[in-house]
Amino acid sequence: MSGPQRSAEVIRYSILSVEYWLSPLGRLREWFRLNSTLSMWLLIPSVLVLPLITWILYLVAGWATIIAGHLLVLPLAIVVVGLLRSIAGK
Repeated sequence: MSGPQRSAEVIRYSILSVEYWLSPLGRLREWFRLNSTLSMWLLIPSVLVLPLITWILYLVAGWATIIAGHLLVLPLAIVVVGLLRSIAGK
């Protein structure tokens, strides 16, 4: 083997030796595989659905701002119209 191949093989062997030292029955590998699978199942919908939900909430917030602005103007308009009628009635 060439130098880089031998280095890669030494690193691979060292990692596998540490893994075997930590968990000789393979439970650590199984735990890692299970958590990796679970994280992928959670990551894929969050990447695909979360931007859509964020965009919908952004639109709802914009609509709520517009509605709140109109709700603020409506009582003021009623007060102004009432004052103008009372002044015009005198």
